[in-house]
Amino acid sequence: MTTLALVTPIQFAPALTMPSHYHHQWFLVDTQGHVLSEQDCARLAQLQLSTRFGQLQVRAPGMLCLELMLDVIEDDDEVRRIATDVHGQTRAAIDEGELAAVWFEHVLGRPCRLYKKDPGQQHA
Repeated sequence: MTTLALVTPIQFAPALTMPSHYHHQWFLVDTQGHVLSEQDCARLAQLQLSTRFGQLQVRAPGMLCLELMLDVIEDDDEVRRIATDVHGQTRAAIDEGELAAVWFEHVLGRPCRLYKKDPGQQHA
């Protein structure tokens, strides 16, 4: 049985009622793969999040909806990345691709990439 909780699926974005394993499932990094800080991501507060048909739907004012699959088994090693947080800790991640990168670049007003936790790896 899955327990629902109020979680923030994209780090620093609004919360949504979802299973707790989606908490901070996605996060943003700069062009060097360093996890962005709360100050860097302040504009994420304007996002509206919902779920539908197994997707996280992300909306921002003046932009088309971005849809992210909630549960995907990644079998393409070319999208696997390592992200580094502000404490120098690394984490295995999956790059969500160019569309998500451009979408979030417009929201934040700076180059960035959307990564998600690599479900097949523990934190490095």
